[in-house]
Amino acid sequence: MNTSKYDGIVSALLLAKHRTGASFQAIADRTGISVSTLTRRLDRPEDFTVYELGILARTLRVPMDDMRAAIVRACS
Repeated sequence: MNTSKYDGIVSALLLAKHRTGASFQAIADRTGISVSTLTRRLDRPEDFTVYELGILARTLRVPMDDMRAAIVRACS
């Protein structure tokens, strides 16, 4: 299994998606991030913008401290 320094970000978002039961379409509708962009970003998380991560964290109710910690790990 290949690991990436971005795994924490992807894991936090996918866990929250699963926990909330939200579909990619529902997330896209609530955030304004298209399904294709969302799935592309999850495949290449280094392309996420800070804005996208913030709106996704708020929409999926990921605690900001958790998201911040994942971002710091990715930038280390």
